Amino acid sequence: MISRITIFLAIIFFGILPGYTQSFRLPRVLIITSGDGEGRGTVSDGVVLALENFHLMGLTTHLHDRSILYEPDKLKNFDILVLSSLKSYHDADRPNGLSFMSNTEIKNIRYFVEQGGIIITDLNTGRNTPEGQDRLAGNNNLYPLIPGIRVEEMNLQSASFKLPGNSPEKKIFGENEKAWLPVVRKGGETLLSWKWQDRKPPALSVMNYGLGKAFLLTDFRLLHPVGDGGWANPENLQKLYALILEKTGKTLPYGLRFSPWKNGHLTAYCQTFDDGGNLNQYQRIFKVIRRFKLPTVFFVTPAISPQIREKLKAQKLIDIQGHSFSHPDFRKLNYWQTAEQFYRNARFWHKKFTGFRFPFVSNSFYGMYWLNRLGFLYDSSIAVNHDDFIRGSTVPYNIPVFKNGFFLTLDLIEISQMYHSDWYFYRKSLDDKPYTPAMQHLDAERFANYLQHYFYDIIKPHHGVMVYLGHPMYSGYSDITIEAWEKFLKKLRKENVWITSLNNLAERWKIWQNLQIGVDRTPRQIRFRFEGGNLDGFSLFMKLKPKQIEYQGKYKLKKYENGYVLIFDMQAGKKLTLKF
Repeated sequence: MISRITIFLAIIFFGILPGYTQSFRLPRVLIITSGDGEGRGTVSDGVVLALENFHLMGLTTHLHDRSILYEPDKLKNFDILVLSSLKSYHDADRPNGLSFMSNTEIKNIRYFVEQGGIIITDLNTGRNTPEGQDRLAGNNNLYPLIPGIRVEEMNLQSASFKLPGNSPEKKIFGENEKAWLPVVRKGGETLLSWKWQDRKPPALSVMNYGLGKAFLLTDFRLLHPVGDGGWANPENLQKLYALILEKTGKTLPYGLRFSPWKNGHLTAYCQTFDDGGNLNQYQRIFKVIRRFKLPTVFFVTPAISPQIREKLKAQKLIDIQGHSFSHPDFRKLNYWQTAEQFYRNARFWHKKFTGFRFPFVSNSFYGMYWLNRLGFLYDSSIAVNHDDFIRGSTVPYNIPVFKNGFFLTLDLIEISQMYHSDWYFYRKSLDDKPYTPAMQHLDAERFANYLQHYFYDIIKPHHGVMVYLGHPMYSGYSDITIEAWEKFLKKLRKENVWITSLNNLAERWKIWQNLQIGVDRTPRQIRFRFEGGNLDGFSLFMKLKPKQIEYQGKYKLKKYENGYVLIFDMQAGKKLTLKF
């Protein structure tokens, strides 16, 4: 007979009773957003950090505009729905975003949760009708998005709160600043509290509804970074997302985490060049590519000389992709001028391009729209900068765009490039003054330091993708300037990095995004069921070594820095069982 202590310990350590099986789908995340800025495919800082945090947890994340809230059959393909009434998260043509919501949207959200879905949202979501009227539930209580709680507004003037971990207590509002926020006054479990006078009203609550859960924030700025108007730093956001995921009950023990990168690699690296330069400069680049056996993309226009054009086509490791016909600023082009750039460049090269980079990395709404319409697989123009501000994503994402009230979620994948290209360091080569060897050595050293910082401090902590952006006329300017790139490649060889082409990475990411992984879990055994695609060299990281592995195909278990990684050729319909 099982003792009460045994049952209690099983619940603590495994979340399930001995002899019982917990079955669920590894969560697939959906974030409702139409992008930010001017609708050219960038997303808000909070969305970037959500993408990167869910990736660290081994979960796939999709972006979609709010139209999916009218399609319950599509919603059921996801397990976690992130909704925010912050303007920059979604439909930017509406000043308060998802605080204005139709009865149909609310009905479909409730059905999603009732059937086992999980939502992460704030209490302002759905509080207004599309016409702008406050939804009241009687006695001036706000109409709750999810039934079963009582919501009212409170003036949290001088309130403070503390995020998970070692973060200090943070005061949000000033002594004389009115801060009326919706607060859960009844119902749900409090996960995070405000400290306000002698009371502790909830800042984050979780409640059960049907088979699912709702995580309700008083304000979504709790999940938005300080640098963009939020109340938390990236480290605290990571802890907060981890806390929320733990509370869903759909987590894996033993540090188990799937990774899209091939053969147990922790990060990915893609080599790219824009066109420009003379034959000698191209030859220097070709030599390094051959020596390191480096798959490389050249983004091209017809401006390349016939001689260099033939050399590019002859290189086995080089893939030619689109960079426009006449190298314009796409933000100054209209709808048909934009289309012409793609059509004419494809005809010139006699090639159906699958990848693109905008000249001057000046991405545009019409440009993104036409790339998607023409069936391009990826764009690589939105640069990653997590030093001065948060821009771009260290992991790929499907692009949302909007313009003049029109919004669309694209199948096009954004694979963000590094922020500073080689031009930033070697641009003195364009000056009329001599670019001396001493000057070149100094700039090469600066560039080498930047490459290392970018990889080790920005890409590697997020298990992300580094896309090198170079130009033959700068990196290949001389035997000195090319040293920075070569030095970095030598260091990269010693890291656990998947070095691949942008096309391979984009195709793999598409499969990963559509993958569905079922989980059957008992205290000492986990069985995975795979549907939605095949991935060779699929990677499953874990902290403990399993006692037994059962799989219907080839696999290998390797030791890595903090545990083990299981590498196997994943095929839809097959099952993997791990016993601990």
